[in-house]
Amino acid sequence: MPVNRRLFQSLALAMLLLASLAPRLAVAEADGAWLVRVTCADEATFRRLVASGARVVLWWDEKAYLLAAAAQRDLLTAEGLRLELLTSRPAEGDYYVIWAFGPEADALRRRYGTVVPLDDGFFLLGIPTGERLDERGGPRYAQRLPFSMAAPRAPSPALLNPPVPPPRLDRIVSSVSEERIAQTIADLQDDDSSPGEDALRSRYVLSPGLDAEAAYITRVLQQAGLAVASFRSTVTDHAHGSREVSNIIATKRGVLPESEGVFIVCAHYDSTAAASPGWAEGWATMPAPGADDNGSGVAAVLEIARVLAPYTFAYTIQFCFFVGEEQGLYGSQAYAEALHAAGANILGVINLDMIGYDGNGDGVVEVHTGHALASQALGRVLVRNMQRYAPFLRPAVFAERAIWASDHAPFWRLGYPALQVIEDRNWDFNPRYHTSRDVLAVLDTGYCAGIAQAAAGAIGELAQLRAPDLQLSRHEASFDRLSAGMSYTITLHNSGQLEANAEVMDVLPLQLVALWPPTASRGELWWDKAFHALRWAGTIAPQETVTLTFRALVDPVLVRAEG
Repeated sequence: MPVNRRLFQSLALAMLLLASLAPRLAVAEADGAWLVRVTCADEATFRRLVASGARVVLWWDEKAYLLAAAAQRDLLTAEGLRLELLTSRPAEGDYYVIWAFGPEADALRRRYGTVVPLDDGFFLLGIPTGERLDERGGPRYAQRLPFSMAAPRAPSPALLNPPVPPPRLDRIVSSVSEERIAQTIADLQDDDSSPGEDALRSRYVLSPGLDAEAAYITRVLQQAGLAVASFRSTVTDHAHGSREVSNIIATKRGVLPESEGVFIVCAHYDSTAAASPGWAEGWATMPAPGADDNGSGVAAVLEIARVLAPYTFAYTIQFCFFVGEEQGLYGSQAYAEALHAAGANILGVINLDMIGYDGNGDGVVEVHTGHALASQALGRVLVRNMQRYAPFLRPAVFAERAIWASDHAPFWRLGYPALQVIEDRNWDFNPRYHTSRDVLAVLDTGYCAGIAQAAAGAIGELAQLRAPDLQLSRHEASFDRLSAGMSYTITLHNSGQLEANAEVMDVLPLQLVALWPPTASRGELWWDKAFHALRWAGTIAPQETVTLTFRALVDPVLVRAEG
């Protein structure tokens, strides 16, 4: 049987050779990018993922999702990371975070191929190269992701070590008005008891009421003296259609050039009542007042803009009002990408979204920073200002399980420091969320005003309220013991190139009493008995001089005592 033995040996050798080649053939067949998931609970791990050269499409709830080729997978595995294979043939076009029911997700999987469950009804959807997400019949919420996420930027010195704010910031923050916030929410929702711009009571993205309220927001900002611009973008509601909308951007320019840094405080001004029965068919005529979501955030940002606008800051501040948040962060995504493409130096973004409901009155407010160190530094500044200006608030900071479905997220994904402020979602969530019953009557405007004060303090501290560039001249008349009278003059001159906001307190000699009413060429002048001082506050234009004058008598008792 030597022939059969040789044949058997040849067959065995061939099988061994095929077995040794099989893994190589499999790798060669799938040597393109794989979609993998990696545990990622800190910034350092995320930076390693980006540094590998892999295309990181999402960082969500302690997990990162990336398209990695063989060399990138080998590198990350060698560094001790455990890669979980999701698919060896993923879509390589655009990626989206979508919200959908199970059957809808299955239909999208059959249509596009790559659909990965996240949590709470959210999925990661990949579109093949060259294709687009259908405008009709698509998911009800679709948040387009950047082609590849950027590594978080390191915290700036302005964020890590802001100078101690001057005492007059307290006075500015204290001028935040709960009454104005309540009136603004009423105007935005246009309830029947306080009719405003929009008779339909809807800021749904396809409603004409959205345009009316955009005009209202623009007018309020212009009345505050701010430069206002419209940033256009297109929003798609996959159930009802698309339209071009206006994101509203108001700018308070700082003394430093914008290349040195910009701080943003933002809110979305569109609304929806998609959770109300009959919305799918009746959206064109149904109210979507959106008092809490997000009239509360808009009212707070408008009030912050009003109180900060008259003052001078080192860094530029932008007050941004985005559209299309409810359909997938369209406005903020487009604006963040435009800023990133222009090389903007965004030092911090504070997003206020749903800050008006505190049903149990416990003051809990959530601050979502995520794991980026710069975002966490921004959160510490905000929490410090909550403790200073609204001590009744109880901030809960979220690094883990931080919210991604709001207008700070596009800034996160492009590496900018950002956070979201929102009411308690876990134990005290607004039961009228996304319904026609989301109205002012059920909100706590004191709670909303406290958050607005904290955000105003944080932005004022970080943007660095600037001391006026003034020259002070003080002229004292000599005491005349015979007439016991004198005149006293102070002159203030703005030698800078910008409008200066000044406060002056001049402690006067105790011999002066019985002041006649003091006068000033402009501003507010008064006598502070507690400090025996003359005080003045006002605004002085560039190269302008303000004169403060008063007359006084000398107290003869004090004069004799000194003699």
